[in-house]
Order: sequence, then structure tokens, then C-alpha cells
Amino acid sequence: AHTIEFLLVTESQDTDNYYTSGFMGLAPTQVNPYGAPAFIEQVHYYGRDERGKLIDPGWEAVFSFYMLASDVYYGKFTFGGYDMKYARAGKKESDIFWMPMCCNEYYWTVHMGKVGFTSRYGLKELQMQARMAIMDTGMSLAFIPPADFEALRTHLEEGREMRIERHPEHNLWTVDCSD
Repeated sequence: AHTIEFLLVTESQDTDNYYTSGFMGLAPTQVNPYGAPAFIEQVHYYGRDERGKLIDPGWEAVFSFYMLASDVYYGKFTFGGYDMKYARAGKKESDIFWMPMCCNEYYWTVHMGKVGFTSRYGLKELQMQARMAIMDTGMSLAFIPPADFEALRTHLEEGREMRIERHPEHNLWTVDCSD
């Protein structure tokens, strides 16, 4: 048996409105100041024998998730790989698009050059100044260079009755999702 270290938060002021039983940080490497290795590093390390060889050679330091918009059924987290039975019907392994990490060892960061949107009118690509993106399903805030944000904002508002506006009391941008 192995002990996996993690940081436990027992009280927080900014998570009261989340329907959850907890949070788990899944950074690729250690980012906390308390010295515990990243959870994913520890799980990968303990999947090795005493010589350092992977017990399951198919196991990788990756994780996947399957999310459902349902109060009845639950999603699924998989450590060490993925399961195609949770992919959209008809999808195959060849449909998975892998990107190598770059630029920042503390976040799941990838190279980026443009952002594309597909709609009934076809594909629209926006050139971005930013050259990397952080892939994170749990970010409560997203950071983007001002020029890239304006291009994205203009595209999203174009032809829609949606406005992305700065919140009057906070330095945050909001979208009215009531319609």
C-alpha cells in the first residue's frame, strides 16, 4: 500500500454555490507551496515496481473525464488513460487529437495559433496573439490577452442578441445567460 499526499481544504468562502463534494487539483507537476507532489505524479509513481518499471505498461500520466448533464447519472474520471466506450457514438481512437505539452510545466499548457468556431455557416477562425493555452476544466477564471479577448468578444456577439459586458462592481466580464 502507498500513501498519497494531498492538500486538504476544509473551509472556503468562494465555493458555497457549487454542487460538489470536493475539488481535486490535477496539475501535471507540483504547484503548491507545501511540498506535496502533484496527485497525478504520485499516482503515476506508485504505478511502478521497486525497479521503477511501470506495472501496467499501458498506464500513462494522463487522466480523462466523462461529464453528464444529469442529476440521475454520474460522470466518470479515469486515471492513467481513457475509455472509448464513453466517447460519442461512432467515434474511434483515431478521432482523438493529442497535443504535446509546452511552455509551462505547472499547467496543462499547449501551443496555440488560432481559435476556430464551427456553426451552420461553416468554420470561422480567429488569429490570436497568445501562443499558448492552458487546458483546464476547473478554471473559474480564464486569462486572455486584451486584443485576443476583443476578437473573441466581437465574434461571439456578432449576429446574436448576446452582450459580453464588464461587471459594474468587479473587474470581471459577464454574459447574460438567461435567454
